[in-house]
Amino acid sequence: ITTLEIASNTKPSNTLSAKPIQELIRLSGSKPVLDLLKLSVSKCAYGLDIKLDPLQIEIFAEDLLEKYNCDPVEDIIEALKRGRQGNFGNNYGKFNMIVITEWITKVLDEKSQLKQNQHENIKKQNSESLSKVDYQAYKIRDKKEKSEKKETPSELHFQHFKHEYQNKNK
Repeated sequence: ITTLEIASNTKPSNTLSAKPIQELIRLSGSKPVLDLLKLSVSKCAYGLDIKLDPLQIEIFAEDLLEKYNCDPVEDIIEALKRGRQGNFGNNYGKFNMIVITEWITKVLDEKSQLKQNQHENIKKQNSESLSKVDYQAYKIRDKKEKSEKKETPSELHFQHFKHEYQNKNK
């Protein structure tokens, strides 16, 4: 997984099946993920006209890596991007972990809602397909089968034996 692949896939609807940060670290190490987070933090701060020194950027990236290691990095990137664009309201020149956490929480809530909507749609489709089962036809067939007296093999054997016996004794 490359940085470009991750960065181009940051809409919440695209990240429903994205790998969590800890999985990316397992696959490619922490440096590429940390570098991606540093880049995203830098872009966000620059877009908000907030000056951060390299140590501050690294601290933010490490904190994000640690706090959100079970979530996809794409969700963090999307939150930072949308925060930078003002989609979550005015931050009044504040840029700290509290603000970033609020942004990420909103993105994760949206993602959760998308997952829930998908689940509800699947449930609805399944219930619609079940409602198409023709229970009336089943009941009629079941009643017909029960009303027809079916001869078991032992009854057939008995009838055959009885018929042969009667023919011998005539």
